[in-house]
Amino acid sequence: MKQKILKNLKFVLVGLGLLAIVIFFGYKRYQMMDKAEYSVNFDSVYSYNIGNNRKHSKLFNKDGKPFFWFGYMPQSSGGAPRSYAFHPEYTYDTWDIPARVELLLYSSTDDQFYELKTDLPYEQIKAMFKETVPQIMYADKYFPLKTGRRYEHLVFWFAPKGKIYLYISGYEARLIGIYQATPIDYDWWQDTLEDATYPPEIEALQRGERCYQTYATKGTDICYEIADRETSARNYKLGEEYKDFQEKAHLYYNEGFFDPVQVHFKLTGRNAKLLAYQAKLLNAEEFIIHKPEEHTEPFKSIPVVFVLRFVIDDKPYELFLNLSGDMFGIGGSDRSSEYYQYWQDNFDMSKPVEIEIELVDDESLNVWFKQGDKKLLSEVAHVEELDVF
Repeated sequence: MKQKILKNLKFVLVGLGLLAIVIFFGYKRYQMMDKAEYSVNFDSVYSYNIGNNRKHSKLFNKDGKPFFWFGYMPQSSGGAPRSYAFHPEYTYDTWDIPARVELLLYSSTDDQFYELKTDLPYEQIKAMFKETVPQIMYADKYFPLKTGRRYEHLVFWFAPKGKIYLYISGYEARLIGIYQATPIDYDWWQDTLEDATYPPEIEALQRGERCYQTYATKGTDICYEIADRETSARNYKLGEEYKDFQEKAHLYYNEGFFDPVQVHFKLTGRNAKLLAYQAKLLNAEEFIIHKPEEHTEPFKSIPVVFVLRFVIDDKPYELFLNLSGDMFGIGGSDRSSEYYQYWQDNFDMSKPVEIEIELVDDESLNVWFKQGDKKLLSEVAHVEELDVF
């Protein structure tokens, strides 16, 4: 009888142990339901200078609790609209899914404070961060096909006059929000104090002083000036960055890049069969089409780059093609506005346009733009050599 009780007790203990394991992993899984691994990043228009207030720039979860402060991340000096993350290694971690963002920004270029307080598309972001896909464009003769996450980065992209574009990116990239920050008046010295990180400077600002001594200069006559707003704005506008912005930013950015269009694509000639392709658009979105024969939805921004994978007589090829003529630009290059203007001059942007890439022979191809009875041959498309993959 005693042995039977001990045996039953052993089963009970084992059962309780298994139940505890199930509860533990179930709880961990529950905790991860509203979390994901991703990085948070921001960048800006070419040479457009803007920075965030460390205290008042943060992301909130669905319960209204802040979980990420933008002061954690490095600031970009301004670049092209990016569909990839800026230094993702600095912020890549397991974070809550963002439901709201609050930003306090100062742009030296505009000499203006901006504020944005808005809800984010929580359910959309949550679903996108959990998407996986066969990563065809990463696979070649050296690397086997694998399934991976489609999106891993949250990217805020800042443009002049308080315009903010929000992307989710990774293997592909999507523009998921366009916001307008509000110009506000904010005390310069309060912002300087909230953004300061060096203790002697913080202490001086708290005392209302406009210069500070370092640990090394304490007790001497050396005091480092803390620039007021007028001095800071004047010095910035005398610098090369502002001059560069004035001369070139319009080449890289135009709000029209984000106007909706309808663009279809096809590959013809040489009996080629299209296997998959990547399209990089003027609004910095990136699409990877795994089943071209089933893809009928038009692109909603002007395509700039195509990376094509196709076969001719059972021989596989990869082709890189930039329609703006810039071998490096993926939207946001110094030819972006020129390319955009070409579309403005030649097409009714409210009606569908078809891009046809016609393979002629081993050495040449044609890029056709078609709308109704109009058929134009591109004279600027940059083509990389066909590669076997």
